[in-house]
Amino acid sequence: MMPKIAIQYVTYWSEEARADIDACMQSLQDLNYDRDRVCLIVVDNPSPSGTARAYLEKPWLHDAHIPKMHLIDSPVNDGFSGGHNRAYEHARTWGAEYLYLLNQDARVDPHVLNAAIAYATQHPQEAIVQSLIVSEQDHTHVDSYGNVLHYLGFGYQDPDLVSGRPHFYGSGAGLLVRVDALDHIGGLFETSYFMYHEDVDLAWRARLGGYGVGVAHDSIVYHRYEFSRSITKFYWMERNRWVTQLTHLAWPTFWLILPMALFMELGTLLFALKGGWLKTKGQVYTYFLQPASWRWIMARRKHVQAVRVVTDAELLRCMAPTIEAQQTASWLLDVIVNSVLAAYYQFLLFVIRR
Repeated sequence: MMPKIAIQYVTYWSEEARADIDACMQSLQDLNYDRDRVCLIVVDNPSPSGTARAYLEKPWLHDAHIPKMHLIDSPVNDGFSGGHNRAYEHARTWGAEYLYLLNQDARVDPHVLNAAIAYATQHPQEAIVQSLIVSEQDHTHVDSYGNVLHYLGFGYQDPDLVSGRPHFYGSGAGLLVRVDALDHIGGLFETSYFMYHEDVDLAWRARLGGYGVGVAHDSIVYHRYEFSRSITKFYWMERNRWVTQLTHLAWPTFWLILPMALFMELGTLLFALKGGWLKTKGQVYTYFLQPASWRWIMARRKHVQAVRVVTDAELLRCMAPTIEAQQTASWLLDVIVNSVLAAYYQFLLFVIRR
């Protein structure tokens, strides 16, 4: 019998969202999976434009061609991470053995779940399995064969199958997650992350707990990805990157990495100045100056470290020595900074051997 899968889908309403929701729901009509073993849990996060409920109810809530929909109204917008945590609570009640996380602006191939489950069955130690993320705008272009994490906490998609860069975490655009593994690693997402880096946190906890993270190339999701120009995203990206480093690394490793992290902090300040989000970067520093933030960080650290059965020496080998994200590409980074980063990475591997 096929395992029970809860597809989790978080909506955030706007006029532009209508086309994304329709595209996703239409793709789910053709889903090739036992309909008695799959459900669709939609969490509707409120937005300044209202909610998606009225639109979802009319054409989709009772559509017999898509998996049975459970529509949950969120009283507040607590982001991608909070929305999926609400869905996860419902998925457990329903008896899901796996979650399948899906972005609002994504649509699926009919065999997406069968292929992901086949891969997960063949790789039982991999608790998280990313689908192949293909560009909706150009179906010949793969957005992600898996996501790369630099040892300073910068994450980026790897669009190159033969790059040799290590795959560390899966993209929440299309992600299969084993529910029983979540019981061992402290749950799905940390709600306070709101958005960005919650997928890094999840994969890192899984790896700390001895699980692997894989990619099912035959499980395909088409993602209408556009790099957001909103300055707000930089707050969450930078805040959550530092929070994750502080909570997931062993203290000796953190102190060894800190000199290079501070060196790169100068680079992010220059990047912020050039990009017009220097004030937002200052808000990140303000967050870390608050005692309440450190109380939460230390409590979170205790929670994360309780999962650990794997050393940082092992995890560092799953991380990248250089930063090669397209959004940050520059001559200075590619030629000079990455050379320094790579040399420091070799130093870390030499020093942290256990």
